[in-house]
Amino acid sequence: MIWIVCGFTYVHAHDSLWNIKTSDYHDAYYGTAVGNGGIGILPWKEPFSVKQIVLNHVFDAEAPHEVSRLIRGINPFSMNVKMDGQVVDGTHISGWEQCILLKEALHQTRFVYANKLEVSYSIWALRSMPYAGLIQVKALTPVDLSVENGAEVSDEYLQPRVQRKSIQDYGLHLKLLRTSALTRHRNLQVFATSAFIFENVLRCKSLIIKEIYLQNI
Repeated sequence: MIWIVCGFTYVHAHDSLWNIKTSDYHDAYYGTAVGNGGIGILPWKEPFSVKQIVLNHVFDAEAPHEVSRLIRGINPFSMNVKMDGQVVDGTHISGWEQCILLKEALHQTRFVYANKLEVSYSIWALRSMPYAGLIQVKALTPVDLSVENGAEVSDEYLQPRVQRKSIQDYGLHLKLLRTSALTRHRNLQVFATSAFIFENVLRCKSLIIKEIYLQNI
């Protein structure tokens, strides 16, 4: 069960009883994670922000010879979004609201940036893939954007390594960001990978897979 503490109200419509909403960007904020038993993702109020990742069954000591504890995972969900060369952050947003849809187990955010860009994005911890998450972003108004993914590695890790790699999947070009590091005391190696998949690429991929399938019948 997930809860949000600050500034949330229940909508009285029957279909909305499963939704918890807030719309005060400047009030005190207490984040709420979405999880699937393998990974926990903690979204935050700033645009596209994920504060931390928690991995189940990944433990390390706080100091040598101490009892193991859960550690934060590598955060592969970091995104740098720019509009007209300006980073989309919390300084010029309006109409901000967040909602947890309990039935769908997703965390949804909407806002308007600089009175030009209307954005909606959702965060899932995927049920069918225990250690995977998904952020779906929609620009609701036509605008030119630049997007770059990154990874955040906490000081609980040693020897972080970041690698960018390109792969071909069914003839489509995907760029992966791979990050790895060692836990500080138990020397466990943790990996994280992220990639962008754009909607027109998904449509092309679906058609290519369908064509390959029909050729093999």
